[in-house]
Amino acid sequence: MFLGLSTRITRPGGSDAPTLTLELLKSTLDSRLTFSRASSATDMVGGVLTTYAADVPRITLAEGLLLEESRTNLLYPSEALASPWATAGASLVLDNAVLNPTGTSGAYKLTEGTSTGAHEASRQVSSLTASSKYAQSVFLKAAGRSYAQVTSWDGNAATLGTAVVNLTDGTVLSGSANVQACANGWYRVMMAGTLGASATSNFLIVRPHNGTSTSYTGDGSSGVYVWGAQMEAGAFCSSYIPASASAATRAADSCSMNVASLLNLSEGTLWVEVKSGSGADAAAATSPRLLRLDDGSSNNLHEIRRNAADNVLRGVTTTGGADQAVIVGAAFAVSTQLRAAYAYRNNDMAFCQAAASVGADVTGTMPSGITTLRLGAAAAGSGLFNGYIRGVKYWNKRLTNTQLQGVTA
Repeated sequence: MFLGLSTRITRPGGSDAPTLTLELLKSTLDSRLTFSRASSATDMVGGVLTTYAADVPRITLAEGLLLEESRTNLLYPSEALASPWATAGASLVLDNAVLNPTGTSGAYKLTEGTSTGAHEASRQVSSLTASSKYAQSVFLKAAGRSYAQVTSWDGNAATLGTAVVNLTDGTVLSGSANVQACANGWYRVMMAGTLGASATSNFLIVRPHNGTSTSYTGDGSSGVYVWGAQMEAGAFCSSYIPASASAATRAADSCSMNVASLLNLSEGTLWVEVKSGSGADAAAATSPRLLRLDDGSSNNLHEIRRNAADNVLRGVTTTGGADQAVIVGAAFAVSTQLRAAYAYRNNDMAFCQAAASVGADVTGTMPSGITTLRLGAAAAGSGLFNGYIRGVKYWNKRLTNTQLQGVTA
């Protein structure tokens, strides 16, 4: 007679199997999720700028599911740069021999002249709103010069941002900018600032740099490649939005699932793995949500959110429109990755991120009527995370505090 033994091995702090698991480090979206976006959109896939048709999720094995708010590129045409751009001490000419960030032929070469001084190309965008935040970005590639300066300044000649970028490794030599490395030697340089109180226009300026200064005697052949310029209202840059004959808008992403049949309304645990985007807006009207369970409104919910004002994560329960728990975690910096979990039941809620100390709230009742799981948003088009959701889990029980630390490690 044989005695059959079974052993279940779990990592320290582990837990029983989740009721729901959504793996988002995939090339296709889980069929149980409902996704929509009323326009095309782009993302970097393996360093190549890739376009996705309307209602097609931007999901990859490397990053997960990208979810962003709606944005408009006000700088057009964004790729055919010659005629709208002004040059000084330089020329801006299409070169079809070079591959642009999409991996296809064609980018503009900003070639310095032989004069002494700055060699630049600039583009002005007018009809902007004074005292408002705008973000600018442009793709650059070395073409004889290994450095380039990107400057944004408003119609009152106030500098919103400036940086000198090394186009061989993407490091910032001086100033401040976010730099994204792309394939074929391209880098996307991104910065943001606030227009002056009376400024209604803004300039995006690109200058080759000789490693010491932008003011030097040019050789008549060196310079940098320029492609894909963008200016958008907002406190940070979003994904690139191609614009041709007019301003172009990327619609907001929406991703949700009806989970009514899976839920235990008395208790549960939400878990999410995320990677934040290139920035955050401290003045956002609605704080970004990483993950949310709700009844179709903001009256009854459980959620993990990043507070707009301070970028700090929170675990929240709201019942009948009144907050039952708002457990404060730690700051979630831009362009970083982490796991967070929020557990709840009557008078017993807890929140944990990155295996840190668990925050708790021991007073609060549970909401009823919850039916919907929302990824990266508070509602359709509102409170978008502006980053990547890499994985989602739900347990129909409240995990222990030790388990919360284990699953967020």
